Amino acid sequence: MTRRQLDVFGSFLGPKFSAEPDIITSVMHAFSENPKRGLSEQEFENLVCELCKSADYFYELCQSGMDVIKKLVFINQNGYMDLKTFKIVWKYWIRSLLSPKSVLMVLNMQNDFLHGKIPGLSESMTNHTINQTNSVLRLEEFELVIYVLESHPPNHISFVDNLHLYQHLMQPACCDVTMSQEDEDEVVHNSHDRSMFDHVHSEEFEEQKAQETSMDSFATIYTVWDKVVVNTDESSEAEVMLWPSHCVANSWGAELSSQIYIAEKTLRVFTGTHPLGDSCSPFWDWEGVIESNLLECLRIHRVTDVYVCGVPTDISIVPTLLDCINHGFRTVYIADASLGLDEVATQECENLIRSRGVTTVNAENVQSMIRGEDRPPEMMMQSSINFAQALKKLNLEQTKFNAKKEQFNLTNQSSN
Repeated sequence: MTRRQLDVFGSFLGPKFSAEPDIITSVMHAFSENPKRGLSEQEFENLVCELCKSADYFYELCQSGMDVIKKLVFINQNGYMDLKTFKIVWKYWIRSLLSPKSVLMVLNMQNDFLHGKIPGLSESMTNHTINQTNSVLRLEEFELVIYVLESHPPNHISFVDNLHLYQHLMQPACCDVTMSQEDEDEVVHNSHDRSMFDHVHSEEFEEQKAQETSMDSFATIYTVWDKVVVNTDESSEAEVMLWPSHCVANSWGAELSSQIYIAEKTLRVFTGTHPLGDSCSPFWDWEGVIESNLLECLRIHRVTDVYVCGVPTDISIVPTLLDCINHGFRTVYIADASLGLDEVATQECENLIRSRGVTTVNAENVQSMIRGEDRPPEMMMQSSINFAQALKKLNLEQTKFNAKKEQFNLTNQSSN
């Protein structure tokens, strides 16, 4: 692969991007030795190499990666991409690389998370996370900043102190308690120490005692970070992680921390508002049951790139990143503006998101990526996937249109 270092694309970054026919033609001429014939595969590879770079260096793009991009994007006639086809590639693939529409999601930067309510988030680490988050927020170059805030009712099912309210929803296995021999001996000993009147209400006494014992045992066998399985209706069940009471709606703990910078163009998304439901991702208010309007909002704004930071990485950030990727957005994790509850779990999660195509950067790299100056391979690969899917959908719609048009013509001919 030849790196010509033409810097052809430097004039079309961000708002300077142009889809004028003369511009597109001049770019194609820069890479093709015979523009009338079109771009050959090798010339297309040169173009890809020129795109896959930052202001200071070229990214290493392996041949297998190049082959995938060619398969997805290199639409050719007889081995060449003509000008008509290149115009489509310019508008719907290259544009997303040079002039992305980016939003920033800031997750759970609330008082209860940042100021001592949640075990595992130390003050020194949260201060660093706050500083790095603010450095990104102050760029003021995003199409939109989305502050994601948990807002739980006081009786939320995920609060460990509320277990007794939802015992009836727990799977039966959750309530089984095995007594130790010492406990059994104590029960036998106490059974011989009843008053002479116990037999009068023995059945009622036994039933009440059994309920109290079950409730007490149930409350003591679970603690913060344990998971319980609940049946929220007749047809479904869900696993719920137990938390300390936090981010209760309309409380100080649920408020966005006063240390967090407030951007100009913002949206607030509230999660966990239903007492029986919880979600780690802002695309859901109750995961698997109630979707939020976040996806619709991103599509209305024609967003291409989603940057995500906040807390906790191993609980909320990763599901959010995976949802973004699954919905087709180019997705960026800002590592030093995020913080997990468990260091080992956080590292495992970061390995997972990289394997799924999420780009991992630090806060200092964000601005050049928003401006289209820094174009890493992961972002190019996601753009290629999106382009191929959009083209497939477009071709399918065109096929349906042609079929309807043909049917319409046949109907008119028969009527005449």
